[in-house]
Amino acid sequence: MAHSSSGTPNQVNMIAADATFEGTLRASSDVRISGRLDGTLDVEGRVVVAEGGTVEGEITAANIDVAGTVEGEMVASELLVLRASAVVEGQLQSERLVIEEGAVFRGECIMGAQARKAVHGDNTQQSAKTDASSKEKSESAGSRKAKDPAKQNVKGATS
Repeated sequence: MAHSSSGTPNQVNMIAADATFEGTLRASSDVRISGRLDGTLDVEGRVVVAEGGTVEGEITAANIDVAGTVEGEMVASELLVLRASAVVEGQLQSERLVIEEGAVFRGECIMGAQARKAVHGDNTQQSAKTDASSKEKSESAGSRKAKDPAKQNVKGATS
């Protein structure tokens, strides 16, 4: 974690192995959980739940890497990785997901376009509806042209 995706180099916020944090933690740089967090974690960079680390609550970040235990919802706008030692129960939303052999996951997973819609709101859905509507109008106009005999191009017809 030498460089955060938020652009703040070498800054990592930590909850140490012997520490417990209760509440909401917001950070623009990376966060590493080696202890326990009960609450909400909202991070612009990367979250690492280390082996032995525990989170009960919600995690929202660009990237999430879990080797410890998480119970709750995780939303990663880019990549979510469950390491072999991970034990996760809850809902996952991510553009991309990697689950290593040995990881334990119980819950629901939303990936790809559906996760993008959930993470970024209804703009994706509205854009898809607009694209579909434009396509329908275009196809409809095309089918009207094909059905109009005066506009059909007939090849090989001789009188």
